[in-house]
Amino acid sequence: MIGVLINHIYRSMFLTGDQGLKNTDSILKIIFVFSTIYSFILFKEYLTIYLLTLFIILGLIDKGVKWFYSVSILSLIPSTWYSLVAYIFSITGISEYVSLIRILWIFIRTYTFTYMIIFYVSIINPLNIYNLLLKIKLSRYSIIPVMTWRIIPYSLNNMIDSLAIGQLKKEKTTQRLAPAIASMIETGELVKESSYYKIYTKPQIEIPIKKSIKHNLILIITTITTITLTLI
Repeated sequence: MIGVLINHIYRSMFLTGDQGLKNTDSILKIIFVFSTIYSFILFKEYLTIYLLTLFIILGLIDKGVKWFYSVSILSLIPSTWYSLVAYIFSITGISEYVSLIRILWIFIRTYTFTYMIIFYVSIINPLNIYNLLLKIKLSRYSIIPVMTWRIIPYSLNNMIDSLAIGQLKKEKTTQRLAPAIASMIETGELVKESSYYKIYTKPQIEIPIKKSIKHNLILIITTITTITLTLI
């Protein structure tokens, strides 16, 4: 189960490369994120349904069915937990009575919020952060986001492989966790050694990013639609 969960985390965040909505203007992304979060915190039912539908459509268009499936599985975990806890607390009298309709909305809102957070992470382009840090004279730290976004998927893959080996050898999961974590640390050390020059010298040149006009338009349209519905 741990291996399956890690696999879904990998697919939900690193399934696609630096393409699609990742190659949109940072300002548009920031406006999109703030507008959708503000819309969510208004606690209006129609806005919650709209946001869930919007992010599912954007995910399918930009990431594909595999991404949608993995994010759906991951979003079920916190939403089921919160709604179940609310129901148990309600029937045991630990908290005030919560109707089944309200519990259903707890599930939907938690599911929607989790989906939104994963989507935000999936459209982060580390090269944008790299270029921004160079512009604000923090070149010493500019390589960190790029290296992080490269090491994490490699480490997750190694951990999945390690757990799969343990399953073939019929070892307990607890016995494979230490080797799996060790493989992640080893991956980080190997990347560190192979990229020594890039890590320990100050970058001077920005990395050019080819912007996607199509996906910029998608973000503009969805942001305008969100703001319009929020102000109604």
